[in-house]
Amino acid sequence: MARNSYLYPAYVFRDPLLYIQYMPVVLNAGEGVARTIDTNVRGDLFLNSYICKLDEEIFSEPPTFTNPECERIWEDNHLHLLFTDATDEIRKHGWCVIQFYEEDENITYKVFSGRHFVEWITEPDDEDRLVRIGVKVRHFDDLGNSYEEELIFSDEELCFLLTWKLDKTGRRYAEPDLNQAVMTIAYNMRQINGQLAFVGVKPGFKHFVYGESKDSDFSTSFKSNMQYVDRSAGIGAMESQLKEIRDIPNGDINKIEQALDKQIKLFAGVTRMPLSFYIGERESQGLSSAGENVDMIRLDRKKKYIFNILSPYIEEIMLYVYGKDTKVEMPLQVEEIEDE
Repeated sequence: MARNSYLYPAYVFRDPLLYIQYMPVVLNAGEGVARTIDTNVRGDLFLNSYICKLDEEIFSEPPTFTNPECERIWEDNHLHLLFTDATDEIRKHGWCVIQFYEEDENITYKVFSGRHFVEWITEPDDEDRLVRIGVKVRHFDDLGNSYEEELIFSDEELCFLLTWKLDKTGRRYAEPDLNQAVMTIAYNMRQINGQLAFVGVKPGFKHFVYGESKDSDFSTSFKSNMQYVDRSAGIGAMESQLKEIRDIPNGDINKIEQALDKQIKLFAGVTRMPLSFYIGERESQGLSSAGENVDMIRLDRKKKYIFNILSPYIEEIMLYVYGKDTKVEMPLQVEEIEDE
């Protein structure tokens, strides 16, 4: 800094998710990053939309069952909450466990995933190779009490292991939907959006040109009072001490906006979602409502893809927990159109 120059205090909120500890490498990562991934999904607007909001939409209406009794079971037991939660977990971490409990003729359940993980429970098979038969988990309540459970995967134990996609590298059990490609673009967008928010709050800076009579007492007082100065509150001084205040605009705003728009389009492409899902308005071209219909079809295809991964588990739970044999489907919200 040049001699006789000063920095003046200013406060601008910074997204805490921009801190390095919230940007883990998820490629081949184990359960150790699970809590950080949860924090990312809760706090990042794009990840939250892609995981939480999308899963809520998938289970906002009851699925279609071939056994009509299952819809009543679904509604009475609020199973949309269970499967929204379970879908969140397998898409974030690659796997989760649903444990049902029978208590006084009532059936309750808990969903466990990577953030509860302690260790896998294994036993040797006939060839003396270890087989995963359960998992030890630890969870806490709001008072800080700690609880440990050993969950054994079986229909008799009403304990079900759900996976998004089995890992092919042998370095972890399952792969999540939030793979390295998705998270990398999410991090890029977060950093760019953080810069855009900063320059939006502070679109420039002020250059104070002192007068010839400026003394140290004035500098100390001026620096202290500058924290209260904004567009609704000014400051006065003798010209001999403060000659001029110059506004220096930030010339990077347009570049930042263009970079963010590009990254959002890449994110929509990587996640196989219509851009309108993230920006809140349709960009697909077409006459009348055709463009909007194309976006809805793309969104429904994504929802159906996710639902089809969950549907075998829904059928299994309906059979072994509630005693109902059924098939399940998620109806599309819009019909396919020609010349998409």
